[in-house]
Amino acid sequence: MRGAILHAPGDVRFEELDDPKIINPTDAVIRTVATCVCGSDLWDYRGINPAGEPTPFGHEYVGVVEEVGSDVKNVQVGQFVIGSFFASDNTCPNCRNGYQTNCLHREFVGAEGCQAEKIRIPLADGTLVATPEQPAEEHIASLLACSDVMGTGWYAAVAAEVRPGDTVAVVGDGAVGLCAIIAAKELGCGSAAPARASSSGSHSLWMVASPPTEQAAARPPRTTSSIRLRRQTMHGFDACVPPPRAPGMDVSVSCGVCTLGHVPLRAALTAGSGIGL
Repeated sequence: MRGAILHAPGDVRFEELDDPKIINPTDAVIRTVATCVCGSDLWDYRGINPAGEPTPFGHEYVGVVEEVGSDVKNVQVGQFVIGSFFASDNTCPNCRNGYQTNCLHREFVGAEGCQAEKIRIPLADGTLVATPEQPAEEHIASLLACSDVMGTGWYAAVAAEVRPGDTVAVVGDGAVGLCAIIAAKELGCGSAAPARASSSGSHSLWMVASPPTEQAAARPPRTTSSIRLRRQTMHGFDACVPPPRAPGMDVSVSCGVCTLGHVPLRAALTAGSGIGL
């Protein structure tokens, strides 16, 4: 097969590689239908992160299952699937609480490179979500967003406790910010709009939820202090510094590193046209 390999900043080559094989009984091998470049890929490409040796590239993907290990039960050969950038078993305590990217047994799928014609997916039952049927060609790009940015944006909207009728401002109008707007609308907000902001982090945005202006003075805040989000660590979480509150706002949330859980991914799929970008 062929796959993208980063040799040095600005030097990505599409090379002949060995086909991936089933290593563990929980693995699957998929043939990629679409992959894309993430903003965090550009850290390596631009030399912000050191690249000491040739490294497989990419971690966002959708594809068709070609082979499964003996313990895989939830996906079948021939199904179109969407996968997370972190492999997770979806059974450990962290997964069951909705933090699949902090699975106690997680593996970074991008370690073997997803900008390739085929990919080995560890922990396939917990990592891959099959669509009900083969999607139409015009829907592939939208489904690809569910591999990373849609789940991150959805998590931001849920963390901000967006409710029906809320007015939502998303500071950051990149892919994640736009997906947060989609998520806020699917959660029933009255209106949502992007605002530009500079950020030094990948997948970084502010989401602020507030009631309509005429209700702001009369309605008490939902919380007495800002929500503390969690930052990913290898074995658990530690609290991030909460953002400041502003007058008339119900909730203000800073979303730096967010998770892609199967709940938002499945919800996005259920939303149908709501995931279109």
